[in-house]
Amino acid sequence: MHFAAEWMYYAPMSVGGKPPADFGKPAETMPRLAKITAKRAVIAELEKGWSHARGQVASVDAATLTGRHAPWKVTLVEGAFGMSGDMHEHLGQLIAYARSNGVKPPWSK
Repeated sequence: MHFAAEWMYYAPMSVGGKPPADFGKPAETMPRLAKITAKRAVIAELEKGWSHARGQVASVDAATLTGRHAPWKVTLVEGAFGMSGDMHEHLGQLIAYARSNGVKPPWSK
């Protein structure tokens, strides 16, 4: 759920986009999302997060990609570097979690 929340908030904000209108304050929404454990609900939130992040990143106006973006006041390069590093870390965590539960990633089969 942390990953879904980041797709809804961190990824869009790193390119000057916005979280979903119903996201609310991160300090309140992220703990609420973390309590979701039912498989279908988790998958739904992941799909919602991915769809939102992808749409926000795809719709960025190239003319707005200069300067610093709220809320972190970072440049696009700094935001993209931070976001890619964070997402890569989570990928490693997901792989370790899957393997510890006997699930092999597709590239390992």
